[in-house]
Amino acid sequence: MNQSQIGDPAHDAPSPDMRIGDIAAFVATHWRRQPCVLSTGHDFRDLISEDEIWSDLEHGLLTPPYFSVVVDGVARDPSTLVRSRSVAGRTAHGYAEPGLVRAAIEAGATYILNHLEHWKPSVAALASDVARAVDCRTEAFAFYSPPGQRGLRAHTDGSHVLVVQVSGTKDWLVGYIDDESVATGGTHGSGNLNPADCLVATLKPGDVMYIPHGAPHQAVARRSPSLHIAITLEEPTPLDFVRDIVDAFVAGPAGAEIEATWLARSEHDRLDLLRQAFAHYVREL
Repeated sequence: MNQSQIGDPAHDAPSPDMRIGDIAAFVATHWRRQPCVLSTGHDFRDLISEDEIWSDLEHGLLTPPYFSVVVDGVARDPSTLVRSRSVAGRTAHGYAEPGLVRAAIEAGATYILNHLEHWKPSVAALASDVARAVDCRTEAFAFYSPPGQRGLRAHTDGSHVLVVQVSGTKDWLVGYIDDESVATGGTHGSGNLNPADCLVATLKPGDVMYIPHGAPHQAVARRSPSLHIAITLEEPTPLDFVRDIVDAFVAGPAGAEIEATWLARSEHDRLDLLRQAFAHYVREL
């Protein structure tokens, strides 16, 4: 698959939704289909930059699980990467130790900042825009990988993913999906992907890659460090739909009517009434 150009940054105003151009074209052309690369031409360093992640490490309040260090898919024990601080005469525990984190990265580890939507307003705004655009729950993570290193082995995620390349370049293999693709959760494998069955892409700053739910993928940074943001887009599961239906039933008039006489009924009558009322409610849906 060739890289796809969604919108022309030279002529079109950036989309307020995902800053990847025409959101309607993205949904119509790519959403829930195959992986693709969207060349936006945008500078995403206003979301997060290398200088910013080092400043947060050196002078911020980072504690696990908001950061993690991963070596070839295996997370380091966070207790080996933290220190205590003296704050207003008290000892506060569990803050990231910059020297230990930097040493791990220099040895080839990938540095991950978790759930940026909780604490980075710029990234939170983008994740919120994406959520509204495609009606999904979103979360955001930043991955800083040293040259020539992969943070995670070939794996699938339990959601769709948008990869926003901030700085550096990174080589990706993203498997195409077919009728046998499984999209019920994340899996972590130990093998490598076959490039013949994959979208092969090198992301450069300003690129956004879409990885549909169920597509296996792996990535390796090139000769310079790579920083990218991964926004996960989680659609409702069948269980989510069932829970919503049950919650609405219980909170509605039928549920209130059943609750009003619940204690006065026998167990058999309770189940019979509930079965009939719920069956009627579902038919009306």
